[in-house]
Amino acid sequence: MTDNINNLDEDDVHIQLIYNLLNQNEIIQRYNESFRINLLENLSFCNRLRRFSWSKLFKVIHHLSSDNEEPINDSTLLAIEMFGLAIRIFDDAIDSDGPLKDSISYETCQILSMELLIYSFYLLSKNDIIPFDTLQSALSSQFYDHFYQDRELITTVDDYFNKVIGKSTYVFLFYFSLSFPDSSDWKLIASNLGTISQIKNDLVDIFSENSNKWNNNSLPYILLNSVTNNDYLNSIKNKKNSWSKSDSKFLQKIFIEIGGFDYCMHIIDHETQEFDKIIDTVLSTNQKMLFKSYLERIKFFEF
Repeated sequence: MTDNINNLDEDDVHIQLIYNLLNQNEIIQRYNESFRINLLENLSFCNRLRRFSWSKLFKVIHHLSSDNEEPINDSTLLAIEMFGLAIRIFDDAIDSDGPLKDSISYETCQILSMELLIYSFYLLSKNDIIPFDTLQSALSSQFYDHFYQDRELITTVDDYFNKVIGKSTYVFLFYFSLSFPDSSDWKLIASNLGTISQIKNDLVDIFSENSNKWNNNSLPYILLNSVTNNDYLNSIKNKKNSWSKSDSKFLQKIFIEIGGFDYCMHIIDHETQEFDKIIDTVLSTNQKMLFKSYLERIKFFEF
């Protein structure tokens, strides 16, 4: 297996558990057999879990919210990670990209995402509270992101934060609300971490070696649109087909020169500082160290 699941160190025991739980799931096995693929391997699932794991984050949050050290049952951990996987596959299907696009059709990916989502809710059904309202808000933001993608109607930074950013912040709030329902402090923490995550994703997309088109609703593209007096820039943006590497390099250069990159990093730094302030007031010293050590270990605040 290309993900080297058998070479994990002690810190990756959680990844091993989640991988096994998902790989043994009937839905995953059915798609593997039907389409003669290995879904988790195609998705580089273990490598992604090493960078960020929803179930691991939830496990950390659970310990912060509880006075005891009772472990979370495996079905809950599976549900949490399966929910994240469903969102990822759905997002790739909406954007018509991602590692499954050459193996499974767009329509099939939508069905797979729905199956995983419903099954994760089934596993979570024993939880006293499933914050469906946060998912509705996240989907509303996803709607605006998709609906305006080709229409280029989201043109200001305010529009981005009012209509698009919620597709990340409300997903974080969904996870946190499972342990901290109705907590205003954890809503702010979700907003901080969701904003950081979304802007980092935007930056990764444009600085990737494979970048051949910028999302019209991404913060970098919105900032780039402030430049209106560069004919070459306008000619690149008006191209209907994918951009060349030289086009992408030019856009990256302009983006940096106009201060767009610094602006994005300023927002990330601001949200990080606000996050630090809030956890100083709601968590004990030991709890804060546990939470931050995990986020720092996965380099959450770095780009």
